[in-house]
Amino acid sequence: MKIKNLFPMMMLGAALVSMTLGTGCKKEKESSDENFSAEAQDIGQSEDISTSVDNVVAEAFNSKSGNVNGRYYNPSNSELSDCATVTWDSAHSTATIYFNHCASPNGHTRDGYIIVTYSGGDYWTMGASWDVTFDNFFIDDRQVTGTRHVENVGPESNGCVWNISANLTFTRSDGTTRTWSSTRTREITQGYRDTVCSNHIYKINGTASHADTQSGNSANLTFTNIIRDLSCAYITAGTINIVPNNGRPERSIDFGTGACDDIATVTKNGVSKVIHLDGGRH
Repeated sequence: MKIKNLFPMMMLGAALVSMTLGTGCKKEKESSDENFSAEAQDIGQSEDISTSVDNVVAEAFNSKSGNVNGRYYNPSNSELSDCATVTWDSAHSTATIYFNHCASPNGHTRDGYIIVTYSGGDYWTMGASWDVTFDNFFIDDRQVTGTRHVENVGPESNGCVWNISANLTFTRSDGTTRTWSSTRTREITQGYRDTVCSNHIYKINGTASHADTQSGNSANLTFTNIIRDLSCAYITAGTINIVPNNGRPERSIDFGTGACDDIATVTKNGVSKVIHLDGGRH
């Protein structure tokens, strides 16, 4: 009799175990997507790195006069600071920007080389273009590789517009990577032809794709009126809309309306979270 009663008990136990495992898998899947603020932080940091490279090149071009070789220092929130060295090779139309453990305006450490190959004129010349590559270049402990192509497509009513296409890879110390491919316009809305880059304000619109081998997440992105005020170390306004490629819900990053801080708001399914974009290393 005891043996006969054992079988139903075993079946009940197996069912409970099955239900527990099923629930655990579901919770694991849900909790993975609940960490959408971490993904948004990665995307925000990728955009920050992407535009910071453009800021570095802009400052190098604008510092060229009277500083053909050597250090350049703009004390007001300089991307180059008094640490970076810019070397111009006019015979080969290249500029080499060397960072030797140099702090960026937002406190990250940069090492290595950014190489700019240009043609058709300087930063403000319509039709001028340049290609940006990297040689052993790191931000903190993450290596940046890839290319950026930039073209000045001419003046608008209040300045210039640059068309930019980029394919970048950020490699962490554990070997995992984050890729970033984007096409955007960068329009100057304040500081046109001002050689002091901290007086520049840019508006950025465009699209990108993002993939991360660490999390397995990937997404398509749309940038709307991203504002980079170069007197500030952070993105100050605008939004990024994120459409994940694996069936997860859409989400957005709102950078605010102009305050100079690293705060953004991430929203998914009507739920919003405040994040600090500089809360972790790039």
